[in-house]
Parts: sequence; structure tokens; C-alpha cells
Amino acid sequence: MTASARLKSLRIILALVTKDLFDLKNKNVVTVLICVFFLVGFYRLMPRLDDAGLTAIAVYDAGNSTLVAALQTDPTLEVHAYPSQEQLEVALAESNTPQLGLVIPADFDQIAASGEAQVQGHVAHWVSRSAAARLQQTAETRLSERTGAPVRIRMGDPIPAQPDSQGISFLASAGMVVAIIMIAKALTGVCYCLLGAGVSFLIYFTLITQWWLALLTTCCAALFAVSFGLLLGTLVETRQQLALWVSVLGFPMFIPLLLKWVSGLLSVRMVNVINWTPLPLAFDLYRVSFSNQGAWGLWVPRLAALLLWTMPLLALVTWRVRRMDRG
Repeated sequence: MTASARLKSLRIILALVTKDLFDLKNKNVVTVLICVFFLVGFYRLMPRLDDAGLTAIAVYDAGNSTLVAALQTDPTLEVHAYPSQEQLEVALAESNTPQLGLVIPADFDQIAASGEAQVQGHVAHWVSRSAAARLQQTAETRLSERTGAPVRIRMGDPIPAQPDSQGISFLASAGMVVAIIMIAKALTGVCYCLLGAGVSFLIYFTLITQWWLALLTTCCAALFAVSFGLLLGTLVETRQQLALWVSVLGFPMFIPLLLKWVSGLLSVRMVNVINWTPLPLAFDLYRVSFSNQGAWGLWVPRLAALLLWTMPLLALVTWRVRRMDRG
């Protein structure tokens, strides 16, 4: 193929991609994007559906003071006590909704009896400043009422999520993976996958601490999704056939991701197998991007494995296209 022919082909491809991207008359595309928005939004709002309107407080009391028992009698508070500061921080990192963590010093009762007392406060890294300020103000009021003396909360560093955190980071990772996998259509599919990811980023931006990894994961997951979509496109000729192939090949791909929800009920060997399939790989990479840990061992093997899943799909697509051209 000559240079002019290649340039002409490139122009045709770009024209088709541009038409698909900006053709809002394409009801299928608009429908999918709306579904992505509501799906990801549902994952974000789901933890709040069972919110009783109480102020959530997690407490580690180093000196077994009388304060925790007093707080637990307050009908406006939802108080959970933890036996160590480490467990308190894990609870904050895995929380679904904003809550305030309090570290009560061992000599709190003595200090409160002699005047103003102070406790350490923490929130998860994704909690906004305004929400943290409201929690702090409410807690200071309740603590002062219960002790009969002024109590001040000194806010410490936000608590980051861990790569294996549950809670909202678990839900967010699942929502972002599903948002990308739902859309696949060649080069246009890459753009729509990135658009779906952009919607997810907009909703979950407070969770992400390592943007470079979140963006890299999105690109690799989009490449896998588009490769899978291209393969389906080479196998079908009608919409009925497409529905059949999606049922045969598409839905089972989500099963490992669903099993992540009940991984505690599965054997260690089965969990290890599940974790190295495409969707759980992207899922775990997103969870790492929500944490403050960027060690190579946490993301390089998973990213490489996701690309290794993609390469055979692209090879199959190339083989199928060549066969179709010869036929």
C-alpha cells in the first residue's frame, strides 16, 4: 500500500470515528452512556441507602474511660469501639460513608476533670473537608455535653485506603470496571470506554490517590474491552447472533468479578485463579490506585497479566479479519 493510500485509509477511519462519536442520533450509544452514568452513580449512592441519619463515630479508647459508654447512649450517634488504633484505622479505610475516628488518650478522665480535654480525630482520605468539619463539630458538641467539660478534637492525617480495602473503594472499583466493559466498538469504542471512565472519575475523584495508575488501568481495560468487542464483531452477522455470542462469551466474563464479593467463602486456590482473570485484574488495579501504596509488586504483574489477556484477543481478531478478506 502506498503512502497516499495509507493516508486516505487513515482519513476514512478518522471520519468514521468522528461521525460515531458525535452522532447523538445513535440511540444505542446514548442509552449505554446513560446506563453507565446511573450504574456508577448507584454504586456511589448505594452505601447511603441504609443510612439512618446518625453521626458515625469510630473510637479507640486507650484508657477504658467512661466516655465511650456515655457516647453509646446518645440516640444521635452510631458509635463503634475498636480494641486498637490499627483496627480503628482499618475501619475508617473500609468505611462506606463518612465517619469520624477518635483516639481517646489513656488519661482522658483525669484531664477532663481538671479542664479542657483533647482527643485525636481522623477521617478517611476521600471524605471532603466540609464533611470532616461537620463531623468534628458534632462530635465536639456531643463529647463536651457528655463529659461536662470542653473537649476539642485535633484532626490528624487522613487515613488512606489499602489495596485490599473493602467498603466504598470495593464498590467504586466494581463500578469503574463495569462502566468500561459495557462499551466496545473499535476505535470509537476506545473513546467511549474512556468517556465511561471519565464519568466514573467524576463521581469517584475523591477516592483516587494515584491518578497515573487509574488512568493506566483505564487504558489497558479499554483495550481489552475493545479487543473483545472486535472479536465478537468478527463472529456475528446479525443482531440475533450478537445477542447469542454476548450470552455465551460476555456474561461469563463477569462471573469472576461477582465472585470477588464472596471471596471469603471460596478456597484460597479458587480465589487465586479468580484474581488473575481480566475483570478482577482491573478491579484490583483500581483498588491499588485508591490507596497510597505504589510498590511495583502491587500493579506491574496485574497490568502485565491484563495485557497478556488482550494480546490473544487481538491475534484472533487479526486472524478472523484475514480469513474474511480471503473469503
